[in-house]
Amino acid sequence: MDPSFLLAFPLLLALSTLCSACNCKIQHPQTYYCTSDVVILADILGPANNTRTKRGFRVNVIKMLKAPQGTPRIHEIYSPISWTDCGYRVRNSHQSLLLIAGYLRRGTLRFTRCHLVYFWYRLTRQQKLGFEVAYRTGCKCEKPHARPRSFSFCSS
Repeated sequence: MDPSFLLAFPLLLALSTLCSACNCKIQHPQTYYCTSDVVILADILGPANNTRTKRGFRVNVIKMLKAPQGTPRIHEIYSPISWTDCGYRVRNSHQSLLLIAGYLRRGTLRFTRCHLVYFWYRLTRQQKLGFEVAYRTGCKCEKPHARPRSFSFCSS
């Protein structure tokens, strides 16, 4: 066997790193809305209690845009603690007016970076109207390949 291979192979192994990443399918905002249990407009106030697998955030919910009837007031939300598990991290200690969609587990809102996490001020007027009114009426219709920043009313 070639001695240069014997030297190069261990070097390649030592320099290689394991790669695991969060892969999210980009979807139309209406799809995020329709497939989520809860959609809120909230301020992240700071960290909450973490568990071994989940990172907690204290929130002030400004508006509940979608939630099952009887959902209690939300004060904390949770995301996976690991970045590779699509966990969300705040860039600073306080983030205002975030549109967050997620799912309910045992009465708590959980979300990942693959769910909807948008700054409200970055949405267009049409998207804001969609989240506040229009998307709710169109959850029964499918949104195939829509252009970004567009929304439509689907006929029933």
